[in-house]
Amino acid sequence: MIYRRKWRRPLSSLSYIPLKWIIERYTDQEFIDTEFILRTACYCQLFDTVEYLAIGCKTIDYISCLKTFIDRGHDDWNSSMLFHHNQELFNFLLTQIDTKSNEMIPAIISILQKRHVPNYIVDAFLSVCLNNTEILTSASRNGQFYIVNLIIENSHFQFVELQSALTAACMKSNVGNCFTSELKSEIEVQELKIVAYIVGKFGFKQFDLKAACQVACESRKFHIVEWFVCNIDITFFNVITIINSALVNKKSDVLKCILNKIEIASLDKSEVLKSVAEHYTAKCSTIILK
Repeated sequence: MIYRRKWRRPLSSLSYIPLKWIIERYTDQEFIDTEFILRTACYCQLFDTVEYLAIGCKTIDYISCLKTFIDRGHDDWNSSMLFHHNQELFNFLLTQIDTKSNEMIPAIISILQKRHVPNYIVDAFLSVCLNNTEILTSASRNGQFYIVNLIIENSHFQFVELQSALTAACMKSNVGNCFTSELKSEIEVQELKIVAYIVGKFGFKQFDLKAACQVACESRKFHIVEWFVCNIDITFFNVITIINSALVNKKSDVLKCILNKIEIASLDKSEVLKSVAEHYTAKCSTIILK
């Protein structure tokens, strides 16, 4: 009863001793759902309970236990302390698992959907991450620079796979939208580091930057759009598309950056004026009309 879902939060400090007493007192009874209690104990980070139950269980799906442990972050994924306080349980589960198995990939994808992932967790699964395009792309999309950097530096990817990672960094994240302003700023820094790192390491001429920039515009990631415009030859992009997006979203800084890189006279005036007319705002449109 006490291990039901509604009791999960108060269970964080529950001792395994009462459970041990019940199991040992009523050895002839089979009313203990060990698998259910194990999942709950992993969810609530009850290391002593997990360790005790593991001693008496012959078959345990430790990968499932690890995934339950990780998925607890869906309730509190903003917390940077989630894994830090439970490293002992993580290490115990890890000793029971073949970390090189492809069965670990879904669990790793779950990890990548957490905002604060300690390096020791990433390092533990590095062997599975190497040369894995799905994991690289997921890490890139979720702004996990440390993971992206580690995977690329220790892998061999084709440029089409690196293009996918670059484009993923320009997409909307998979981790939700309930961001504080501080967290949003941190995410943007990480996303920009990924873009700058990939482009800087392999050279911008290798990539379809026009497609990546268009994705960034559609995802409203104008910190990336502005970086593209300020650091890459403007002829690699569809300038009208950028201007349209900047006008629609009232991003005057992006417009100023464009006009510092290119003469407005060199653009198709009818297209520019059409954009200004369709998406007129006093501040942004005036920047172009001047």
